[in-house]
Amino acid sequence: HLHASSVSSHVEALKSQDALVRKKAATTLWQMGTEAKEATPELLQAARDPESQVREAAVKALGQTGQGTLDAVPGIIEALKDEQVDVRAAAANSLAEIWRLTPSGRAPPARPPAARTSPPGRGQEDRSVAAPASPTSKLAPQFEPLAKQAIPLLTTALRDEDARLRASAAAALAETGALAEPAVPDLALLLQKDPEKKARLQATLALLSIGPGAKAAVPVLIEKLRSEDSDGVRVNTAAALGMIRSSPETVVPALIETFLRDKHMDARNCAMASIGQFGPDAKLAIPLLRAAAKDPENQQSAETMEKINKLLGYLERNTQRLDKARAGEDSPPSKTTSPK
Repeated sequence: HLHASSVSSHVEALKSQDALVRKKAATTLWQMGTEAKEATPELLQAARDPESQVREAAVKALGQTGQGTLDAVPGIIEALKDEQVDVRAAAANSLAEIWRLTPSGRAPPARPPAARTSPPGRGQEDRSVAAPASPTSKLAPQFEPLAKQAIPLLTTALRDEDARLRASAAAALAETGALAEPAVPDLALLLQKDPEKKARLQATLALLSIGPGAKAAVPVLIEKLRSEDSDGVRVNTAAALGMIRSSPETVVPALIETFLRDKHMDARNCAMASIGQFGPDAKLAIPLLRAAAKDPENQQSAETMEKINKLLGYLERNTQRLDKARAGEDSPPSKTTSPK
């Protein structure tokens, strides 16, 4: 068992002449996590060690010991410039950990559609497609200025030859929410062309987190919705399109196609949820669903017809409510009958 009382001995070991001893000390402090917070200053020193393996271990440890405060972040950002890719990847991971695990002080965000893994039950249709709030910065306010310094370095890392670093950089960008909007072109390129599934997945999650500011990535997201072979990437691509809520004339038909045809239940459910997030523009799906209900191939499956009718019913009811609300707004306050 590791105890905070042993922190001082490991801090002392960080000063050893033996690089392996220094590395082991940093690794042990990483294992101790926030119990070793008092070691953060010495780990920041070790993050500039002459030996890259020590720097990597120290930067990794800072992702744990530095949680909750700003003191480790500038040193980790500096490590994003390290000549060794392992150190840069550790820095991106540590930033993601600190940002992810430090309470933001903000209201919890609405659960994205990717988190919903089952279709709505009876009487739950409306809740299943309710639009969450638009994403903003996900960070505690005190972290935002430093995050803005890190975002250009993380964006550059998206183009690195090392797949681990590309994925880690995208994961860190995802934790900054809308602040990462300048990275959208590089994230879209990563999603479109990266050979590594993990990098594509993290790029998709970052675009989802950015939300409406990622509208430039919509054409790539639509393409990947149809062509991506990784289930996880498709699921979150469907979710991202609903969070971005742009170009409904092209996105809604693509989501309907996924809702009807994708082999993965979560992708179908996310497509359904994302269609509902388009508000009044979701009515673009109604004629497509009506046509799907008349398709003999769909009629052969009771399950398919049930999900078509469930979504169609919701959209028709919602459109009627919106039309009535709009008619009420347009009507004059008097009781005179509107002209036909």
